[in-house]
Amino acid sequence: MLFKRTGIESTVINARFLKPFDKDIVLDYNEKEEFNKQLIISIEDGTLNGGLYTTIIQTINDNSIKNVEVLGFGYKDKFVKQGTVEEIEYLNGLETEAIYKDIINKIRKESRP
Repeated sequence: MLFKRTGIESTVINARFLKPFDKDIVLDYNEKEEFNKQLIISIEDGTLNGGLYTTIIQTINDNSIKNVEVLGFGYKDKFVKQGTVEEIEYLNGLETEAIYKDIINKIRKESRP
């Protein structure tokens, strides 16, 4: 609900599983979108490389979808040090507030003339 307070409209799609990936969700959403440019954000509890983020990018590329950018949040593709969930999320920038700030900064950067 943080975005609602800022006036940013968003749609949440819960990708419950990666395989098989329901590419129609991305394709249908793209067809219905009224804006000139879209930002798709993936947040996952796994590595970006080979995960949902990569699958979304591949779907966009395979279908020659234009005016879409993907911003991914997940674990870096490296060995993860041991620690609490909070420590590991902090090291990978996955706390709620950090994700929120990154998204807001991206939107503001894109909206500049």
